[in-house]
Amino acid sequence: MMLKRSFFSSNLKSSERIGPHDFLIIELFFGSLLGDCYAEKRNNSTRFVFHQSSRNVEYISFLVNTLVEFGYCSKGLKKKKQIGKKNKVYFSIKKATFSFSSLNWVYDCFYSDKKKKIPDEISFYLTARALAFWLMDDGSRTKYGIVISTNSFTRDDINRLRKALLQNFDLETTIQVQNENQYRIYFPKSQIVKLRKIVQPFFVNSMLYKSDPYNLN
Repeated sequence: MMLKRSFFSSNLKSSERIGPHDFLIIELFFGSLLGDCYAEKRNNSTRFVFHQSSRNVEYISFLVNTLVEFGYCSKGLKKKKQIGKKNKVYFSIKKATFSFSSLNWVYDCFYSDKKKKIPDEISFYLTARALAFWLMDDGSRTKYGIVISTNSFTRDDINRLRKALLQNFDLETTIQVQNENQYRIYFPKSQIVKLRKIVQPFFVNSMLYKSDPYNLN
């Protein structure tokens, strides 16, 4: 049975939002932090910030609705207009959770001197659902396989992730070198059917294409 609890009221301090935290939410945080989500620690409490293109509104709506249901953030999404390269206009959606002192340990797992890293204990938290969140957030399909953008992590971090993928799911991966000190994790054609069976039960419909290479068959 899932325990759902509202942690927010106008008089509730972050230090009073002590849990317990359902493991589904921990899976969501860990999987998302492997991607574009980031955590902020301030005043000895931690919040999590999700940022997606407005094209992924179904996905971020799913994330936010889950967090709302469990009491971790307020309702509603707002599009933000941004100016990109060559003055191209695009819209994105950013949503932050409430702050929790009881989730400082998650921040400490992922950050050293405010720089994101892969936790030593990632194999414990890299469940099938967490892997699905990670792929939906930062995965993309190629001609025959699937790649995850892990450019901000070190090679040691990448190897720690690859070891967890092999240990937890028997998924074999390779490293793709993009630029100097920038690496991506690649799932070759031989691993795609296995990968799909693991993650698709947790995928949002609009993200299913990310588990479907262009020329798999």
